[in-house]
Amino acid sequence: MFLKPKLQDSFGQGEYGIYDKTSRYSWGPAADGRSEERWDGKQVPLSTYDNIGNYFETGVSFNESVSFQQSYDGTSVYASINRADDKGIVPSAKLNRTSITLRGTTEFGPEKRWKLDAKANYINNYVKNRPIQGINQSNAFRTIYELPRSIDIRELANSVDKYGQMIWWDTAQTPQENPYWIQDHRTNEDTRNRFIGSMALSYRITDWWSIELRGGTGYYSTSTEEKLYAGGNIRPKGNYSQGTESFYENNYSFLTTLQKDNLLSKLGGVLTFGGGNLMTQQRKNLK
Repeated sequence: MFLKPKLQDSFGQGEYGIYDKTSRYSWGPAADGRSEERWDGKQVPLSTYDNIGNYFETGVSFNESVSFQQSYDGTSVYASINRADDKGIVPSAKLNRTSITLRGTTEFGPEKRWKLDAKANYINNYVKNRPIQGINQSNAFRTIYELPRSIDIRELANSVDKYGQMIWWDTAQTPQENPYWIQDHRTNEDTRNRFIGSMALSYRITDWWSIELRGGTGYYSTSTEEKLYAGGNIRPKGNYSQGTESFYENNYSFLTTLQKDNLLSKLGGVLTFGGGNLMTQQRKNLK
């Protein structure tokens, strides 16, 4: 992580200078190496740990792109493909994105008064294990930041006992969930495919008067899957859900432009008039 909150390293678990292995606070006795009983009954030296650095990882982002462009006699084409791979600071969180763009423009007809401009863009997004945010027992950031300073998060990496139950130090009411358990047993995935297309056809009636027709479309579909295994604190029996969402939108418009220089001496003018945008939308959800 680039920036981390500064936490005190002088005191261990407890309150008012008194050690308490069930406390969620870190204002117990000085963390001077004295022997105390840990949450699991083991005697260990009272020390503080860098749980933020020990749990979170270094985020990595890779981006590669290839493009092609060619122009000849009033016609130009462009194509590109881009790939992005991101690995988050939360273990097992990642994002993959692929984007393909195609565009072509051409001028044709007598005196090349006609112009056609078309563009298409396809984007595929895949995300695995988006971090849970907000005031939530499964929010790994909140859990790690609030973890008593003398508990070593690495001791909880083995997150499931022989009965399939989550292992966690806190058994009080509304305990938070083990971040290691969450990354393997509370998973989520979502995939979105998106298409954006546009086309414009214009005609230059005179040197100062032109008209343009324009149309555009946008479509995306998203599929989601969430798995919550049994044995956790929030829903001990587990949960499973799938969902799909699709949406499309079409837009149509026209524009006419009159532009003339030197109407009055060196003064010119521009007048535009456009037709109302015609839009259609449709959305579907299934969960």
